[in-house]
Amino acid sequence: MTSLLLASVLLLQQGPVSPPQADSSEVEASRQTITSVGLAVAEVRNGSDVLRRAVFNDQDAVVLERARVLQTRCAELNTEARAAASRICRTCFRRAQPAIERYRVNLASAAQTGARCASTLRAQLGQGRSSVAAVKRGLRPLGQLVPAGL
Repeated sequence: MTSLLLASVLLLQQGPVSPPQADSSEVEASRQTITSVGLAVAEVRNGSDVLRRAVFNDQDAVVLERARVLQTRCAELNTEARAAASRICRTCFRRAQPAIERYRVNLASAAQTGARCASTLRAQLGQGRSSVAAVKRGLRPLGQLVPAGL
């Protein structure tokens, strides 16, 4: 997902191909989309770290709360990344075009990671009284899934 960061930096510094007044709405929409996906990725990474700390340091109720928050964040990432591909202008940024194309390819991976994370947590949280134990057991695989996919 280094290309996500690279594309974000390049786009925020890159000017539009045509004069700013001509396509400024498309450029602004593309920048906003890239920013919102970046924020969703950051929220999932942060949520994963917070859950990991809660598993080792907090009571069971806090662990369940953190797992539910992460589940929500993962679902939001899935939704945001899937919608982003169609909202990013393909021709608005001339020098950053290769980075934009790599970014668009990586959106599918980010969406898949969000979906897998959300479904894993949904299954763990749906185990009734043993939900905390399931979240604790699944912490390592989930901790490997999130950084690898983002």
